[in-house]
Amino acid sequence: MIKNPQLAEYWNKPVSALATIDPAEDDKPLSEALCERHRIYSLTLMAITHHYWNGLKRGRDGDYPWNPDPGSADGKYLRNDYIGHNIAAFAVDKLGFVMDFAFNHNKLMNSSAEHAEARLVRRIFGLNQIHDSWNVTSEANPVLSDYNTFEEVTLYTTLESCSQCSGIMALARVREVVYLQTDPGMYMIGNMLRNLTRGTDLESPYPRPASSFGLEHFGQLDTAFETFTTEVAANPFHIAPNGKKDKSPSLTSFLCTALARDIYAQASVELDAMESALASGGMPLKHPGAHPVDRKGEVVPGGLTNEETLKEALSFRRYAIEKGRRSTPHKL
Repeated sequence: MIKNPQLAEYWNKPVSALATIDPAEDDKPLSEALCERHRIYSLTLMAITHHYWNGLKRGRDGDYPWNPDPGSADGKYLRNDYIGHNIAAFAVDKLGFVMDFAFNHNKLMNSSAEHAEARLVRRIFGLNQIHDSWNVTSEANPVLSDYNTFEEVTLYTTLESCSQCSGIMALARVREVVYLQTDPGMYMIGNMLRNLTRGTDLESPYPRPASSFGLEHFGQLDTAFETFTTEVAANPFHIAPNGKKDKSPSLTSFLCTALARDIYAQASVELDAMESALASGGMPLKHPGAHPVDRKGEVVPGGLTNEETLKEALSFRRYAIEKGRRSTPHKL
């Protein structure tokens, strides 16, 4: 007898049913205004990632046939020593403010678990009480009865989340995760966990592909990765000084190619154009006055309008570029 009702629901169904999210389960219908907000945040994350782009997955030695010499507009880390995968994430609170960002740093920290989403959740948990007063007797500073959670937070990530990050986000109670590229190696685990935890105290975040709000870069990245996987056997990703060829169709290798970089560059250019339009007194948005809404569809008091969201995103990109240091305490 299966006592877990969520598991029992799928026990005699095909795996495809478990891995498929029912659109009717979405608690936040995608209006045109909401699609516009998702697009702003997605382009911002891609622009930050592009700024810190690095193509030398295996260091300076050897050749990278998929990664030709960079141009003057490419990321400043493109020809530096390898400092991490080109996978990033940031979190947005219910009002629309960006909370923090993080990169995947498996290589930098010599760990296979330092994924962007997991690092981001830990970073925010470590900082969320930094401005609290020591005076707990003050009525304005009551003692917390429980740890803080991410129940009204949307997390944006450049790559579909793995089982580790999906689990950590569930424990943190992240409301929703928006991903900008499919990761076939993760077996749609985010969808499965959502279905199996739906309605529980540890409900996994709603997994939203960026294709659901029309971000064309989502399909471009998936298609480009398919191209890489079919051609890397004949055109290796890396050729070591001793002649050894890396022909692995690794997604992290793909994300160190010019093929992927150029798509991120397009997103960065698009965000630049929006910034230029604002600076010249124009309005690059169709719904500048739209406000965020909560789970009940009601306007969030104090929430940023779409125009304010764009200004917030542009401001955060500047911070991430000038002070963020790729979201690591290590001086790079």
